[in-house]
Amino acid sequence: SSASPRLKLPKALVWPAIYTLEAGFGVIGRKPPFTRRSMKFFTGNTAFKTDKAANILGYRATVDLAEGIRRTYDWMKAKGSL
Repeated sequence: SSASPRLKLPKALVWPAIYTLEAGFGVIGRKPPFTRRSMKFFTGNTAFKTDKAANILGYRATVDLAEGIRRTYDWMKAKGSL
């Protein structure tokens, strides 16, 4: 299978565009497809350790990373976020 296309844009262009998008969608009373918060999440380090939850609460993952990503993608697509 072929890889998904990737588009790399400089942050200096993206952040003002996101800000403008948020403002424009706010004026018309709609939720923007991307926000500064979502961009920070997707472009930042979002790795989390589960050691403490495992040790204290007995947490064990029920799905592996690939399945979790697939489920998240399906959920976001179903709710119209993608």
